Amino acid sequence: MKGANPADGKTVWFRKRKVLGTLCRAQLGRAFPRRVREPTPETTARKAAKLGGGGSSWPPAADEWELDERQHERPRKHVHDCVHREITLEPLLDAVTRTKAFQRLGSLRQLGSTHRVWPNATHTRKAHSLGVAYLAEKLCRNIAQRPMPHGVQPPDERDILLVKLAALCHDLGHGPFSHTFDNFVVPAAARRARDEGDAGLAKVLEKHKHEQLSVRLLRKVFAQPPLAAREDRLTEAELVFVEELILGGDLKGGVDARKGRGWDKRYLLDMDKLDYLRRDPDTVGMSGLVVPLLENAEVRLATFGGEARARPVICYPDKMSPSLFEVFRKRAELHCQLYTHKHVVAWDLLHRDFLLAADALGPVVGSLRLAETDAFLKMTDESVMARFE
Repeated sequence: MKGANPADGKTVWFRKRKVLGTLCRAQLGRAFPRRVREPTPETTARKAAKLGGGGSSWPPAADEWELDERQHERPRKHVHDCVHREITLEPLLDAVTRTKAFQRLGSLRQLGSTHRVWPNATHTRKAHSLGVAYLAEKLCRNIAQRPMPHGVQPPDERDILLVKLAALCHDLGHGPFSHTFDNFVVPAAARRARDEGDAGLAKVLEKHKHEQLSVRLLRKVFAQPPLAAREDRLTEAELVFVEELILGGDLKGGVDARKGRGWDKRYLLDMDKLDYLRRDPDTVGMSGLVVPLLENAEVRLATFGGEARARPVICYPDKMSPSLFEVFRKRAELHCQLYTHKHVVAWDLLHRDFLLAADALGPVVGSLRLAETDAFLKMTDESVMARFE
């Protein structure tokens, strides 16, 4: 704006200065939150009069002040996601996302070599893990609102937290280029180790599964500060339950061997596929999976394979049959058109050779000796490729 005379120009300048001053104060307020002021004697008397001698006291005790301040710090962190919009994380989960093991997932592409063919397929394991945590919480809360069979308990807040934690950490053990590492690199490294006479390493590599490595890394994360010193840290039974959720069918003895939760909560699980079946297609221009499975999930008692006792499982009404078939149809479609595309597989084989060569260069890049978790955590997509540039 320009004034018609100096007076008008001066007025416009003062208005601009006032607007800038307001913006600066707003920014300073975000950077330096206002401290909680001690109550004045007048405030104390006024609050006491309002309470009317009903048994409460003013001002509150010191521990009540501290609890109130902790609640207002940031009880739940909000993360914005391009698929699920807004994801909320409890303080314990927020602390887990700040660890080195989880932050490493931000350097691992979800689709491995696929970005070489579809340039937009660059989303990471970190975004996928956050999405799985969101879906796990949504499923548990929907189940908790529905009637439960006799003797079966709905998930409580602690159960929901543990299921979200399992969903958040289920991919910690993924290597560089995601499934390329498991499907191409590890088998080739096992054959090379056996040819070189290292039977011990060959045996470790042949039994490798990224879920088992995820469990080991999870143990390591919770055994070190700051998580080991938190008041809301996991008990041993809770940690076992999270590990069982991550292992799933790979658990020794199967799902029936779970010990972290009793029979009345055996239905709890994670939601891996429902996230990537929607997230992966969106990045390459394909239609993602959109089915109302979570909203229609219920817990019912059922028997399988001649079991003597019925157990609680997640079920769906008959009307959801087309949606359930759509999940498997979409998964088969993505494997045919996306995950096993001939050019993607060609890049997978090339990255396999890169990783095997990187392992021969020593601990600067990393190690395929999967017992060395510290060396494994240094292996990311960028760290391996940077070695050859």
